[in-house]
Amino acid sequence: MVLELVSQVNSRGIKTQIVIAKKDSETLYKMAQKLKLNVSLLDIRLLSKKKSLVLTYLLFFIPDLIKIITSINRFNPDIVYCNSSPHFKGVIAARLLGKKVIWHMHDTYQPKIILGLFQVVRSVFGVHHFVASSMRTIEYYNLPTQATLLSIPPVDTNEFHPSRQEIFSEKNSPYNIISVCNINPDKGIDTLINTAAKVNEERSDVCFNVVGLIPSTQAEYFRGLTSLSAKLNVTNVHFLGQREDIRILLSQADLYLCCSNNESGPISVFEAMAMEKPVVSTDVGDLRRIFEINRSGHVLPVGDSAALAEEILFLLNNPILMKDLGQRGRKTAEEHLDIRLSISNHLNFYRSVI
Repeated sequence: MVLELVSQVNSRGIKTQIVIAKKDSETLYKMAQKLKLNVSLLDIRLLSKKKSLVLTYLLFFIPDLIKIITSINRFNPDIVYCNSSPHFKGVIAARLLGKKVIWHMHDTYQPKIILGLFQVVRSVFGVHHFVASSMRTIEYYNLPTQATLLSIPPVDTNEFHPSRQEIFSEKNSPYNIISVCNINPDKGIDTLINTAAKVNEERSDVCFNVVGLIPSTQAEYFRGLTSLSAKLNVTNVHFLGQREDIRILLSQADLYLCCSNNESGPISVFEAMAMEKPVVSTDVGDLRRIFEINRSGHVLPVGDSAALAEEILFLLNNPILMKDLGQRGRKTAEEHLDIRLSISNHLNFYRSVI
C-alpha cells in the first residue's frame, strides 16, 4: 500500500525517499525497484515479540537511532512518514531533528507494552498528525479526529478489474475459496481450517487456498495449523506461499474468505471486491460499515467457524446471490476504495501538515 501511495504522489510533484530496514525486506525492496522508486536500506533492528530479538533491539537502539538521524539529514525531508505504531526509532529520530511527522496506524491490536510506549513517545516527542486505516484504529489508539486522516487502504480498480479474467487451468475443485494473508495468529487461519472442516461435512467439492508468506518466526504456529488439519481430516486447505500473481489467483476464485481476529483495513478484501468476488469475513476493521454501503458483503463474529461455514454453504447454493454480491462489491470499490480517491486525500493532508 505504501509503495502504491509513493508511486502515485511521485507523479503529482512530491519527491519521496523510502527508507526500510535491511532484514527480511528483499521482496519489498524489489517491488520498490520495479516501480522505479527511490529506496534505500538501513541495517537497523526492528522490534519483535521474540525475547532474544527484543534484547538486541534495546542494545542497538542508540546506534540505530543515529543511523536513522543520519539518513533523514541526508534527504532533508519536509515530512517524515512513519509506518506502524512500533516504529519508535523513526519517530524519535525525526522529532529530534525538528521534522514534522505523520504516523500511520494500520492495526487494531498491539501488546499492552507497545501500546503504552506508543502513547509515551507520542506525548513526549509531540506527534500530532496521524493516518489511520479504519475508524476502529482511530478509536483503539485514541487519535485526534481533526488531525487524523482516515485512509482505508486503497485498491487500483483498473488493475483489479473483473474483465481481466484468466483461464483457470489449475482448478483444484469445482469451487475455490481464497484467502490472502501472511501466516500469523492474527489472521485466524485456525478458524479457516475449522470452517473448512464444517463445510466438508456438507460438500466435497470445495477447495480453500491460503496465499501468503509463512515467516520463519511463525514456524511453530504453522506446525500447529498442520496438526489441526490432520486432526480434523482437512485435506482441502492448501498453503500456496507468497505469490505475486494475486490478481490472477483472485480471478480464479469463486469466493473470498477473511477469518482475521484483528484487522484494520484488509486490502486483500478490497482487491477481491474490485475483482467482483463475493466476500465472507469476520467482523474486523470497518468492513461492516463498508459492506453496508451497497450491501456488498457479509460479516460474522470473529472466530465463529460454524457461522462462517453456514454462510459459505448458503452462498454456494445460491449462485445468483453470489454474483449479485460480487457486483455490489465492485461498485463499492469503484466509488469508495479506488486509489485515485485516496491519493487526493493524502495530498491535501500533506499540504495541511506543512
